Amino acid sequence: MSNQFEIHLAPREECTGCAACASACPKGCISMEADGEGFSRPAVREGCTGCGACRAACPVFAAVQPPKEPAVFAAWNKDRAVRRRSASGGVFPILAEDVLARGGAVYGAAFDGTFRLVHICVTSPGELSRLQGAKYVQSDLSGVYPKVRSQLKQGRTVLFSGTPCQVAGLYQYLKEPYDTLITCDLVCHGVPSPEVWKRYKEELERGKGPLQSVSFRDKRDGWSRARFLAEYEDQSADSAPLAKTPYGRGFGMALFLRPSCYRCRYAAPGRR
Repeated sequence: MSNQFEIHLAPREECTGCAACASACPKGCISMEADGEGFSRPAVREGCTGCGACRAACPVFAAVQPPKEPAVFAAWNKDRAVRRRSASGGVFPILAEDVLARGGAVYGAAFDGTFRLVHICVTSPGELSRLQGAKYVQSDLSGVYPKVRSQLKQGRTVLFSGTPCQVAGLYQYLKEPYDTLITCDLVCHGVPSPEVWKRYKEELERGKGPLQSVSFRDKRDGWSRARFLAEYEDQSADSAPLAKTPYGRGFGMALFLRPSCYRCRYAAPGRR
């Protein structure tokens, strides 16, 4: 049995994989499934009523915000230890700690137990370290936007950190403004394929055993000499400049980014 209605979602080259469409479907008819390159894309199952909620929540079909001259500030964390654990200046932890001190919730990307990158909710300062540091792979946002909306409706302050397209997806999904929502997006080069990262991880573990931790911008040798660091459960480690690693070279040359990244309209002055 097929769907009576045919819903036209974002085309392959424009879909960002934000999962706003799946989150907005009132019938739960849309699931995010990996394509041949490892990028998650919406798939419509039986039961679709053609209500259009998916398209209404998709940032691809939203009107482009007119560019405006933003206020610009430069800042860095005065705590050297925090800066060292961060990809750049360590400003995100300052924002996050303030939100948590007010009883709020913080969302960001973290590796799970299998080193798959997913967005998680943090509610205590002890968990913030999981969200710090650069992670050069696309994160899974499945089910995150509804959780954010639920907390906002409860009057809770929420800080959401992600790529510009993920932030755009959140705003389009929410539809209405919330005074208690703070968003923090990245200076984004593009998101690599989760499947490429998975295979590279498997290659790293071949002959070494399971990974214990990974850092794409380890700053033990300084900010300008950041390195890719892989530490294993047997206490051994591999370290090299990111650009000298196969994964880092491919990322830098934009060989395995999501197709929408090559014509991104979100990492621009018109962003929210």
